Amino acid sequence: MTMSRKEAATIDPTEPGPLRELARIGAENAANAFSLLVDRSIDEADVALRDASEAVDPDWSSGVFFELEGGVDALVAVLFRAPACDAMAERLLGEKPDALAPWALESAFTEVANILASHVASGIAETLGERLLPSVPALALEDAAGQLDALCRLRGDRAALRAECELVDASAGTDTTGAIGGMIVLVPGVARR
Repeated sequence: MTMSRKEAATIDPTEPGPLRELARIGAENAANAFSLLVDRSIDEADVALRDASEAVDPDWSSGVFFELEGGVDALVAVLFRAPACDAMAERLLGEKPDALAPWALESAFTEVANILASHVASGIAETLGERLLPSVPALALEDAAGQLDALCRLRGDRAALRAECELVDASAGTDTTGAIGGMIVLVPGVARR
């Protein structure tokens, strides 16, 4: 379902239907950008809506967090599992992660997440006809799931739901060894209109 500008102007991103659609649009944009970055086919899975107070799977160990600034108040998280982090580092930087300086890994993950979050913001902004920019990134190389849980709690009752959409390495087929992927999480607050 694609929204017209007129429909988009009246939506409340804290409602389940619009939240799912905005997350789908953002994740689709992010998957396309991710495919280009890692030169692999990356697909977006179906969007899952979860209660924002529900714990995030702790396997999502690394992540980068952004506040969207502009027409919609929301948090965007780009999360990665440890094996995908290793595969992505090797793919992008040409070496095994343990051979790289910590700053090189931090820089690479933050830059990839920044690009993906910018594509999420662009897709949502285009749909809503609003200007939307991601904030300065906050990197979590460990316990990203726990940090996302804490950020959801800080948003209080403004964050009743969160949308999650996995980015899946379609090039890997059934063998997920060395697969690159991640997850886009959108946690809305209140629309600024």
